[in-house]
Amino acid sequence: MTPARASQPSWWSMMHCPLISTIALGIVLVSGFSRDPCPPAKITACQTVRSSTMGRTLAWRTSERHRRASTFGQLGTSHIATERRRAGHDPLPRIDANQAYPTYRMIVMSGRIRTMRAYLGAATSETQGTPASGITVLDIDGPKFTVEDSVEAQDPRYLALSPDGNVLYAVAERKDGQVCAWTVDGTRLVPLGRPQPTKGASPCHLSVHPSGRFLLSACYRSGTVTVNPIHRDGSLGEPVHTMQHSGVGPNNERQEGPHAHMVITDPGKGAGRGHVIAVDLGTDTVYRYHFDETTGALQLASELRTPPGAGPRHLVVQDRYAYVANELDSTVTVMGLDSGTALFTSSTRPAGARETSYPSAIRLAPNGRFLYVANRVVDEIAVFSVDGPELKLVTNVPCGGEHPRDIALSPDGQYLYSANQYDDTITTFRIDPVTGIPEPIGESFTTFSPTCLVFA
Repeated sequence: MTPARASQPSWWSMMHCPLISTIALGIVLVSGFSRDPCPPAKITACQTVRSSTMGRTLAWRTSERHRRASTFGQLGTSHIATERRRAGHDPLPRIDANQAYPTYRMIVMSGRIRTMRAYLGAATSETQGTPASGITVLDIDGPKFTVEDSVEAQDPRYLALSPDGNVLYAVAERKDGQVCAWTVDGTRLVPLGRPQPTKGASPCHLSVHPSGRFLLSACYRSGTVTVNPIHRDGSLGEPVHTMQHSGVGPNNERQEGPHAHMVITDPGKGAGRGHVIAVDLGTDTVYRYHFDETTGALQLASELRTPPGAGPRHLVVQDRYAYVANELDSTVTVMGLDSGTALFTSSTRPAGARETSYPSAIRLAPNGRFLYVANRVVDEIAVFSVDGPELKLVTNVPCGGEHPRDIALSPDGQYLYSANQYDDTITTFRIDPVTGIPEPIGESFTTFSPTCLVFA
C-alpha cells in the first residue's frame, strides 16, 4: 500500500515561519534595490525596519561605505582620516545618493542591534600622547571599532549629547574657553551655530540640563561654572550666568584656589533633590545649586565637604547617595544627599599600596551593584561592590594602556572601555555579570590622545 502523500505547505504559511520570512525579506533587501531606498536627506549609517511577522530587527548598511569604514578601522582610522583631510581629501569618501548600490550588508539580530554609536573626544594640544585633530564618530561592536567620520575641533576633551541625541556639544579646553555644537546627521557631525565663550578658563567638563534648554560647563583654571542657553535648533547662545567658586585646600600645589572639575544635574526627584551639582577639586567641596529654568541663574543651596586634601574630581549619583572620585588622595567618598555629609571613604588602591593614582573617571554599572574608577599613573581600574552607603574594593584590573583619562560603560552594561590618553589606545573589557569584574578582550584600538567616550 502506497503511503498517502503529505500535503505541501502553502507559500503563505511558509512566509509565517520566522526563519523563512527572514530569508525572504533578506533576499528582497539585498537584490530588490538597485538604488538607495531612502531619500538622500534620510540616509543614515544604520537604518532599521521592524517586521511584525518576524519579530526581529533588520539593519542594513550600504556595503561600499561600510567596507571602507571597516577597512580603515582595522588600521586606526582616525590617523588615516586626519592625513586625508590634511591632504585636502574627504576623510571617508562620500557616496553619491544617486549612485547604484549592488548589494546591502544585512545584520539580522534578535532583540537588539549589536553596533553602538559613540563619539570620541580627544586632546589636540599639551598631551603626552599624539595630538589628535578633533572628534571622531565611532561604531562599536564589542572590541571592534569602525570610524565613520571625524571633525576638526580644538581640544574637545569632554563631550555631551542633547537629550534627544540630535546635537553633540564639546568643550574647547583652552585658556579662553569655549563650548561648541554639532548637528548629528547620520554618521556625520555638522557645525551648528558659532562657538560660544564660557567666560572662564579651561572648561574641562560639560552637561546638558534635563530641560534641554541650557548647557552647563565647569572651568578648571578659573574655578567657575557657566550656563549657556540652548536655542530651539540646538545652537548655543552667550553665557547667561557664571558662578565663581572661592576657597583653598591643604594641598598648596594643587589647591591654591578653586578648580571646578565637573557639573551635572542631580537626577533625583522630590524635596532637596534636582540641584545642579558642581565638583571643585581646589576647595574640597561639592556645591549644590538651585537652578532657575527660566533664566538659567544659579543660587547656592548647600556645600558638601570631602575630607581635607581629597581633591574631588568627578561623581555619580544613585538613589540618595553621590559617589565622589577624589583625585588627590586616591579615594572614593560616599555623600549622603539627604544629610549633606560624607558617610564613608574608601581607597581606590589595594591594601598596602602607597603610590597615588590620581583617579579620573568614575562610572556606575546600570544595575547599580558595581562602581568603576580609573586610576592613572598606576594604569588600572578599581572595581567596587556597592550597597547603598557602603563600598567594598573587589579588585584592581590593569587598564591595558597608559593614563586612563576616561572609562565608559556600554549602554547595556556588558562592556567597559578605557580611553588611554598617553599611549593612544582604547582597550575593551567584557564585564562578568556576577562578579562585576572587567575581563580584557580583543586588541586595543589605536586613536590619538582619547579623553572622553560618549555613547549615543
